Amino acid sequence: MYLNGNGDGNGKGSPGSGSPKGSPEGSSEKKIGGGEGMQVKASTGTAKLILDVPEDARVYVDNHLMKSTSTHRVYSSPALDAGQAYFYDVRIEVDREGKVVATNKRVIVRAGEEFTESFVDLGKKNSAVTTAKADK
Repeated sequence: MYLNGNGDGNGKGSPGSGSPKGSPEGSSEKKIGGGEGMQVKASTGTAKLILDVPEDARVYVDNHLMKSTSTHRVYSSPALDAGQAYFYDVRIEVDREGKVVATNKRVIVRAGEEFTESFVDLGKKNSAVTTAKADK
């Protein structure tokens, strides 16, 4: 979701509707994530999230479940304003030993960039915090 210029957090949509988000009040970023991932040039005006995850992972971008079940998930943003920072909140969940193991990441991107990160170790010993019991 895109944050408007006054930083009030009111967005113009969500990844499901194709709109990036802006930043929280007082911040210079607009909604689409923040992290330690590699940023590389992509097509001008858009951004891509490239996430490598376990086969059984559930991946949420701004609380919208991605439909893909691949271990290599790609999300392309709608057109973004050049020179602006945006973010997506990403959550990855896996079920392990009757519990949900999850991690959250705020990913910061700009028009023409890619964010790439691997979460393939999620759910392995000491890789993330268990957040809840799985419903089975």
